[in-house]
Amino acid sequence: MNVTANRAELLHAAKHAASVAPSASPLEVLKGILLHSDGDGHLSLTATNLEVAIRIGVPCVSESEDSLVVSARLLVGMLERLAGESVTLSRRDTSLQLTVKSGKAYYQIPILGSNCFPQIEMPFPEDTIPVKGLPTMVKRITFAVDKRSKDRPMLRCVNLMFTNDGLKAAGSNGFCVATAKGDEHSTGDISMMVPAASLETLARISSDRDEFRVGTTGKSLVFTKKDLFFSARILDGEYIDTEAIMAKLRNQFTVLADIEELRDTLYATASIDPDGTIMLGFDGNLLYTRCDSEYARAVNSMNVIPLTGTPKGEFWYQSRYLMECLRVNEGMTTVGVAQSGLLTVTSENGSYLQSPIRAPAAVRKASSPEQKAA
Repeated sequence: MNVTANRAELLHAAKHAASVAPSASPLEVLKGILLHSDGDGHLSLTATNLEVAIRIGVPCVSESEDSLVVSARLLVGMLERLAGESVTLSRRDTSLQLTVKSGKAYYQIPILGSNCFPQIEMPFPEDTIPVKGLPTMVKRITFAVDKRSKDRPMLRCVNLMFTNDGLKAAGSNGFCVATAKGDEHSTGDISMMVPAASLETLARISSDRDEFRVGTTGKSLVFTKKDLFFSARILDGEYIDTEAIMAKLRNQFTVLADIEELRDTLYATASIDPDGTIMLGFDGNLLYTRCDSEYARAVNSMNVIPLTGTPKGEFWYQSRYLMECLRVNEGMTTVGVAQSGLLTVTSENGSYLQSPIRAPAAVRKASSPEQKAA
């Protein structure tokens, strides 16, 4: 291998690949990045943790085709410390040592052969469909997913649904449910479960302007564009029918509110206990909020527009999930209360459902012990 590339571009690609490569693994090859030069001006960097895989292309000047595996941690560290504008990666024949050089400085590090690196499957191009706007759709769902759940894998996943109306997504942690609309041109008839953490990785390295071709190999969902390939493992099983749940809800009343104003109102109230509970009270065209902590009480209110029913009553909810829902959405929204106090937040981009909780008992500040006389 004898490859010369722009150091900043190579570092950018190496950081994205290194974010996938596990820092600890019984398989040494998984800690590395597969470098492949095609001998025709293209260098690809591939990494995988067997859950997700990523391949990023970088333009280069190369003399021959070659492949090798280098430590992800070392490659990023070297590229960060070298100061030159370009960097050269070279090795002699089949030597298991790579030289990384920029300007007058260089590193020599051991490498692994590419034959032990896991093979990555690709879908047939004719079986793929276009998808845009992935990052925004992903962030409107993954906040409602329990990514730490060990006993229930389904709660760690996002349900991606390719329908006649386009791409839709749903996520739940068992306490709340979020749905979002994606690219309306991504039509199909397939539903699958993909780990939320995998989709968040893809969202971090892409933008809403990126148009991917997406297809499945049976075991993985694959997103491709010009210089980026991303594969995420599909979990077996069926997801809960979130569309049926939403369709069966019957709101006792609904009001129209501006999401930004509602977010500011709730944030000011919940700031004294962000991980606690918050009360939403409805009285005609007034929505008032209350939050109690051990040492303080916060009360706030805002005007809303009644739409259906008679807005009336007080209901308690977990603050954190509701605030996350409002943080990742914008525009006008319909807020409603359904049977048993279920909270619904609906906008043109999707919907959100949260279960109520019991009103907390009055919190009293612990009295301090009497001061002894001096």
